[in-house]
Amino acid sequence: MRVSRTISRVLLVLWTGILAGCQSADPGVSEYSEPKKGAPLRELSEEDQVFAEVLARYACGLIHEYQREYEGALESYLLAVELDPDNEELNFRIAMGLLRQKRTKEAIRIIEAVLERDPESSHALSVLAMSYRIAEQPELAKEAYERLLKIDKSDPLPYLDYAAFYVLQGNMDEARRILELGVREVKKPLDLYLNLSRIYVEDANRASTDEEAYAFREKATGYLEQAVKLEGKNRELLFRIGDLYILNNQHDKAMKHFRTIEKEFPDDLGTKQELALRFLAAGDFDEAIATLESISKDQPSNPQVYYYLGELYLENENLDKAIENFRLSSTATRNDPLSYIRLAMLLRVSDAEGAIDVLYDGLEKMTGNGRLSEELAYTYSSIGKFELAFEWYAKARKRLGKDKSGPSLHYHYARAAYETGNLEEALTNLPHAGDTNYLYLYLFLKDSLPNAELSQLTGFFDTYVEKKPSDPAARICRGTLHSLQEDFNAAIEDFEKAMELAGTRKEAVPVLDGEFYFSFAAAHERLGNIGTAEKYFLKTIELDPANVTARNYLSYMWAEHNINLDLALEHVRIALDSDPTSGAYVDTLGWIYYQQEKYESALLEVTRASELVPDDPIITDHLGDILSKLGRDEEAEEKWKRSFVLDPTSAPVGGKLTSREIDLDPLRKQAEELKSAREAIGTEPESAAPALSPDATMIAESPDAENGKEPAEDADDFHSLPKIEVPESQEMMPAEPVDSPDISIREPVEVP
Repeated sequence: MRVSRTISRVLLVLWTGILAGCQSADPGVSEYSEPKKGAPLRELSEEDQVFAEVLARYACGLIHEYQREYEGALESYLLAVELDPDNEELNFRIAMGLLRQKRTKEAIRIIEAVLERDPESSHALSVLAMSYRIAEQPELAKEAYERLLKIDKSDPLPYLDYAAFYVLQGNMDEARRILELGVREVKKPLDLYLNLSRIYVEDANRASTDEEAYAFREKATGYLEQAVKLEGKNRELLFRIGDLYILNNQHDKAMKHFRTIEKEFPDDLGTKQELALRFLAAGDFDEAIATLESISKDQPSNPQVYYYLGELYLENENLDKAIENFRLSSTATRNDPLSYIRLAMLLRVSDAEGAIDVLYDGLEKMTGNGRLSEELAYTYSSIGKFELAFEWYAKARKRLGKDKSGPSLHYHYARAAYETGNLEEALTNLPHAGDTNYLYLYLFLKDSLPNAELSQLTGFFDTYVEKKPSDPAARICRGTLHSLQEDFNAAIEDFEKAMELAGTRKEAVPVLDGEFYFSFAAAHERLGNIGTAEKYFLKTIELDPANVTARNYLSYMWAEHNINLDLALEHVRIALDSDPTSGAYVDTLGWIYYQQEKYESALLEVTRASELVPDDPIITDHLGDILSKLGRDEEAEEKWKRSFVLDPTSAPVGGKLTSREIDLDPLRKQAEELKSAREAIGTEPESAAPALSPDATMIAESPDAENGKEPAEDADDFHSLPKIEVPESQEMMPAEPVDSPDISIREPVEVP
């Protein structure tokens, strides 16, 4: 019986029922039969019963394919085709399944059988050509492609497939011939134009003379110009054409296309930067500057030319000339805020008030401009004037509107709101940033810590978690705050919940990265859960082998418990290779030697650690222990006394002293005097921060790769453009690292 029909037209009607299981399906309503609603299979005609069975098996095959269970998919299609052997769609699926299993001869037989029934099937010929290519039968593949081109000359795909066949063989002349044939036949040959331009660009790159390269690039630009006529004013196409014209020293033509880009994308700062730097790509700096200086003489009131000059001088690290040209550009422009913003960004590094004046000048010319308002708010934030920043962020958000208020604006608005006590506004705006990229939450925590009361900041994140209960990053932030307050049970509870929530998310968000597992491990270590801590430190290192802080922490933990000492040596040596002058790492090495009873080696290393970090209580205590093992008891007692003065809260050191009948009261008095002296001069000793107390907050940037990870900012976000190096103090970073053993705060990398 032959029941061949178009399966895909009916399949969607049945999809819900079929997902329940790969069984015979009730086809519901189709154009072929109209059974009563809910009619059982036995009431259908024989033909419809067969068709329903075919559909069910076909659907099972699709489900297997979706799950990448290709053998199961092929088996389902083979069962379906037994009932409907003439169905082209099924035969194509089977052929593709066979090709996936390298069973090319069987695939070719199936497609040839389809072609016997329908010699004009373009789909069958396309699959046949592919099959011959996989079977390494190029002559038969060419015959199939030639037949295919005769059937439908207006379809661009056969030309592209045939050209790709020649490209893989390295025969660029034939690939070019096929594409140019297609250009003459196809009504809308956009993809043919683009591929021809690529081939000619490759030809230009391989050309042996400048004249040949010039000619090839002219061919490429010709096809790209045709593509623009079909596609419209596409930014990337216009850039590509302009690049080729610059390479051919046709700067006027390049400028024509670049001005078109400016006209079509007037508010895109990233585009303007790209335009300026395009000139550098074609030659040296002097040539690019000379070209633009010449244009500026002919067009002295053209703000774009000055803008490009500013970017080029900035690229060449000539800050004064960059500022001069951005100032000229801002003076010449009538309604473009970007020159003012760029100028303000440069001035903000050393002259924030000057940057503020520039932005007010821009707002006088462009009243109500949202981007200028945002930059003014950001500048106020950078110098700690959060009341004014809050006011201007509110104006910026209103002026830009919902569509153009990017995550960076919401983040900085939330920060200003938090600093001014407007917690509701902070809680309203922060999710707009955090939902775009979870790293904004970590950045918020990092930026808020220096001036925050920990309990207040924890309360803020309590409310945030209530507002966003399924956000794992919020739990991690709150867990970090619990760790800072040494509430490690609460920290672990939040970290465990974060793991649970991250496991339920459909999107691939790398919340559970190496930094997360480091914080999780450290919290467990502080509670004495050594086995669990070890597990998560090793997970940290697996995800981030370069995390030497984790290696040191793990090594010291093992040394403290006198386990895995050989492995501990391996890890700490890797850490020392990264930073041989770290007092913490050197002390860890010495303490491993101590546990191995290599006391002379231990003394050598820990003495070196004490020289790198003088007056550290832990290192000083270690020196006392080592000297005691070497029988140098008087020296050991002196080290323990000094350690106790440096940290009179240390019960273990106090115990060593009292066991030797040493009175602790005079030492406590010395400790108070030392503390008062330090407070009087406003200094604290640098801490070696041995592994159990890492010496600084670890800050990791988001991986480009994983997510693709970094928050790609809107075109209206100008705060982290790569050409401006802004000191941490100007970027609202903490002036000093946060002294916390278990905190790992990351920040998003903004890309304009």
